[in-house]
Amino acid sequence: MAQSESRPRCGGRSDPIFVVGCPRSGTTLVRQMLDSHSRISCGPETQFLQDLARVEEEHWDRLHRFGISREEWRASVAGFFEQLHLRYAHDRGKVRWADKSPNYALIPDYVGSLFPTCQVIHVLRDGRDVVASYRSRWGTRAARRAPRAWRRHIETARRSELARSPERYLEVRYEQLVEDPRAVMAGVLTFLGEPWEDQVLDFMRSDRPGTGLDSPELRQRALAAGGASVVYRSSVGRGRDLRALELRLRLQLVAGGLMRELGYR
Repeated sequence: MAQSESRPRCGGRSDPIFVVGCPRSGTTLVRQMLDSHSRISCGPETQFLQDLARVEEEHWDRLHRFGISREEWRASVAGFFEQLHLRYAHDRGKVRWADKSPNYALIPDYVGSLFPTCQVIHVLRDGRDVVASYRSRWGTRAARRAPRAWRRHIETARRSELARSPERYLEVRYEQLVEDPRAVMAGVLTFLGEPWEDQVLDFMRSDRPGTGLDSPELRQRALAAGGASVVYRSSVGRGRDLRALELRLRLQLVAGGLMRELGYR
């Protein structure tokens, strides 16, 4: 049954949620839908856990001189990070926090060590469409790097300890999400142990920060153009006719095996 009120529910799970995946794979769409739920706050990207993981890896000899153990260091990092999210969530009347930072797909075991009960949603998208989106957003030079980035994000996340736990790791296909958002999001919320709420499909009505619709005029324009739930199916398949032969060949050379393994033919 759909929620008729927007106030947060009490009870339920409180485990942190991470939304990860190669950039341009649809993680923002998942973030907006989750953030529309009355219990879940999925705020702006943090991105800096990757930097802190690098600090620990490259400078542990310096940190260790202060008499701190690695476990104590990570507990401090996790505590600060969680308080940042909880303050933002509670200020918005939410009780559970989520973080959408695509590049955390590259440090899944570090994230898991910080938050041993976290749940990870890994968004996958056809590599051809990711390359096309890189090119549209950042130009041809970035598109040339996209196949390697796509492969690295997916393989690293899938090799992690988290990926071996079905209670903590869920893969979502972008193509299925835009084709049937209700069914896919119902599965996501079941995985998270959260009740279904119709507003996850009405995310464009919200004035949440980070939607790109921070004024009533922009929201009204978007709603008039596409309705309450603006999910663009036209973005699926945009990379199958990549104009540059070089990009098609690069994708096949770097990630052709993974493309076939995932069923992207």
